[in-house]
Amino acid sequence: MRTFTRISIFLLFLFITSVSWSQVVFVNGAYEKSVSDGTSWDTPYKTIQEAIDAAKPGDSIWIAKGEYNTPEGSDGYTVDKSLLIFGGFDGSEKSFGKRDHKVNVTSLISGDGSVTRYLFKLNQDDLKFELNGLSISESYSVVLIVGKFNSIQIKFANCLIYNIGNFFIGHNDNENANLLTSQLLIENCEINDVGNGYGKFHKIEIHNSEIKNIKSYFFTGFCNGDFIVSNSQLTNITTLTVGFGEQNFILENSTINNERYRSSNPLFLGMVSLKIINSQILDYEGLLIYSDRNRSVSLQNSVFKNINNGSNSVISLNGSVFNDCAIENCTFENCSGYFQGNFNSFKS
Repeated sequence: MRTFTRISIFLLFLFITSVSWSQVVFVNGAYEKSVSDGTSWDTPYKTIQEAIDAAKPGDSIWIAKGEYNTPEGSDGYTVDKSLLIFGGFDGSEKSFGKRDHKVNVTSLISGDGSVTRYLFKLNQDDLKFELNGLSISESYSVVLIVGKFNSIQIKFANCLIYNIGNFFIGHNDNENANLLTSQLLIENCEINDVGNGYGKFHKIEIHNSEIKNIKSYFFTGFCNGDFIVSNSQLTNITTLTVGFGEQNFILENSTINNERYRSSNPLFLGMVSLKIINSQILDYEGLLIYSDRNRSVSLQNSVFKNINNGSNSVISLNGSVFNDCAIENCTFENCSGYFQGNFNSFKS
């Protein structure tokens, strides 16, 4: 628990939202007058790309309610600086605290999701990028990272993301992406009906969110780091994460319910360290945990119900001998088999 707290505080510090970073650039697609400089709601830009181009690193962009499509003929908004992009305004607010993203829906789309059109393309290293209070849909990918970068920090907060044709976050340099210190934080979001997640990040945190109907791997981790999910509901996820390098996974105070999918892959695949704490995993048709490289597995105060992998075990830890496996105060109900593997220590 201490490790989880330290990591969370560290990431929240890095991603802390400050609407006074620098200055605010205003966008209102319904604006009809000729004077448009983005300096206030009285003279806002009409398009998001205008605001991105005019903003300085660290600026906030406030977008009024309405639907915004990427420019015709483009494949997304190009971002080359640190920015915070907020939706949920009615176009008259004098302070950030007056916005209401649930009432004033700011909808971002990119085409109809059937062609390769991205919403945002990040083409600069060492930047922080936040999307907050937005409804995002009908896009091939929400964010495309263009190039081999080491340090990009992305945050989604208070967003509804749905009907994404392929990648939630993608890279155009899949083989060589080397995001050594890159981080992703998802807070208070609902993500629904996405082709797959796909993200090469050093650290990933998901808090207080609902994620459902992911058709392939949700995230693939290629660097050393931590993947933390807390206080979240995940439904119909074929494979939550594929771990490479030194990936550590923590699931805490969360529920995974795969009521629909029969997965050919394990739910947790390839992590070095796995902790499931105060959580429920329900109705999963397939192997729950598989790794030939784990050093530790810890299952605490959790419920595993209706885990069906035919006649095979639901947890398979093969290959080298593992340091330890601890199972404490857990309930297994209607599970087809249990454990397979070799351990230096086993506590239950």
